[in-house]
Amino acid sequence: MEGFVKDSVNLTPIFGAEILDGAPPDTAFIAKTDSTGYYRFGKSPGTMVVTAKAVGYKLQTKTVEIIDKKTTRLDFFLNGK
Repeated sequence: MEGFVKDSVNLTPIFGAEILDGAPPDTAFIAKTDSTGYYRFGKSPGTMVVTAKAVGYKLQTKTVEIIDKKTTRLDFFLNGK
C-alpha cells in the first residue's frame, strides 16, 4: 500500500505525517511520510482502516480494500486545525 499525505488547501506534501493502522483511539503505527509526503508499507489482503495524522492538522481515517498482489493507493488530504 502506498500514497501521499498533502495539505488539503495548497496540496503541499506533509513531511513526517504518521500512517496508523486502525481508527482512534485504537491505532498502531505503520509508517511516516518522507519529504514528498509519500509513504509505503506492506499489508496482507483484506479490509483495512487507515488513519493519517500530522502536527497542526486534523486526522483523517479511511477504509480501504487491500487486494492480493496489487499495489493499493490511498492518498490523504488533511485539513488544518
